[in-house]
Formats: sequence, structure tokens, C-alpha cells
Amino acid sequence: MRDNFASFVPPNELQKESLIYSDGMGFEQNPSFYIERKAFNNYLVMYTISGELVCFQNGEEIAVLPGEAVLLDLHQYHRYHFREGVPSKIAWAHMNGTPIVSIAQQLQRKQQFPVKIKQPEICDRLLALFEISDLPGRDVWGQSEQCYAIWLLFLREVWSECSEDKEDIKRQKFKEEIWQVIAHNLHRDITLEELARSVSLSKYHFAHMFHETFGMPPMQFITEERIRLAKYRLCNTTEPVNEIAEALGFSAQGYFSKVFRKECGCTPTEYRNQNREYFE
Repeated sequence: MRDNFASFVPPNELQKESLIYSDGMGFEQNPSFYIERKAFNNYLVMYTISGELVCFQNGEEIAVLPGEAVLLDLHQYHRYHFREGVPSKIAWAHMNGTPIVSIAQQLQRKQQFPVKIKQPEICDRLLALFEISDLPGRDVWGQSEQCYAIWLLFLREVWSECSEDKEDIKRQKFKEEIWQVIAHNLHRDITLEELARSVSLSKYHFAHMFHETFGMPPMQFITEERIRLAKYRLCNTTEPVNEIAEALGFSAQGYFSKVFRKECGCTPTEYRNQNREYFE
């Protein structure tokens, strides 16, 4: 296993539109390694080879030990670094592409990011990705195959851990049903009454059960999901901001910009300009 390797390759149009791809990958073992960002237009897979990696996202700090892998949604605030005083080494890869959106949604039905699993095969897949990417030419199919395999390992592990024999059947059914309702209605202004009625609950019981299941109020969850999808479209398409706002259920571009600024600290246009190199 090489001590030093890093590769940064911008994707072509085929990769951006149809495949899962990696535009940055490598090893990291610098003791001062520390990353903290409000947002970045990528997902990130890291596998701990030795030592201890510490990750923070969505109010949760986790330790990623040797043999474990973690998946972060970098579109949200995140922080990760090595445990102070512990010599460490990780393999990592940034990942993106249109198919990731639906897989990430499926993961979030079961678990918020960060997602951690103990799966040594992740390391094997990352090393295979590194080897393919280090060869002359651009084998985009071979790269995508390894990226898909990594995401499917996370998806399979998370869904297996959250199977019905480990989670209350009623709550699991509620989670799946309400997720489908939300996912199919992000384009319009859906009310708390409609959400509660869709699962035959009163507003009070629905709000209580939703908060217990998803860790936040339903309207906040919907707003965060809309903003997450807006970030992806701002960075990976050239759609006008007003069309993105309309497609995600915001009544006007001005209101969309106000909510986006509150959640992200900048306007949609500013966010797009800051990340322009990733979709041009």
C-alpha cells in the first residue's frame, strides 16, 4: 500500500450526467490533518487503515476505527480530523454524479449522515479505484464500477442493520410511508395537516412521531431536504435559480433566496459561483 497518493481529475459530461464518479482520491496521514467546512459539492468516503478518524455532522461526533468506513454528505456542515496524538492513516475518495442523489435519499430513510459501517471490502474497492485512476487514459466505466460498489456496500449494510426484526414495525412503516409522501411533494407547498392525514394520524401525534423518528420537526426536515437538493442542482446544472426554486416548492425566488441564505449563509447565486468550477 503506497504511503502517498492523491489524484484530482475533473469529470467529463458522461460522468456528471449518468455515472457515479470520483474527482478526488488518495491517502492521508498528516498528523495535522483537519477539515472543517460549511459545505462542499461532493460526498466523501473515508476508510481508516490505522489510528482513529473523528467525524462530526448533523450534531453527531463519531470515531472511525481501523476496518471501519464513513460516508459524509459534504453539502452539509462537516468536520473531520485525526485523533490528537494518535498516528493515523486513511484512504479517501470524493464522489458525485446524478445517481448518487437517489441512493443518498434511500440511505437517509434509514440513517442520517454520517453513515459508518465496518466493512473491509470498502478498502479493497478504494484501492481498486486508485489503481484504475492511476493508469494511462480514463477508464470511466471501471472507475464508476468501483464507486457504485462502494455506495451499494453502505446501502446494503444500513438497510440490513435497520431490518424489521431490529426496528419497531409500526415505526418502520411510518418512516417509509412518510418519506415517500415527502419525496413526491417537494415541488409544492405541502402542509402539516396533509402529511398527518397521509398516514391517518392527528397533527399532534404525527408531529410527535415524526420528531422521534427523524430527529427534527417535519417542516424543518422538508426545508433541509429542499436545500440539499437545491445545492446539488446549483452545482451540477445550469438551471436558472428561479426554475430550481419553483421545482422545489418555493413560492417565489425571493423567498427561496431568503431561506437558502438562512440555511447556508449565502444566496443561491453566491453558492453557485463559489462552486462554479465543479459544474463548468
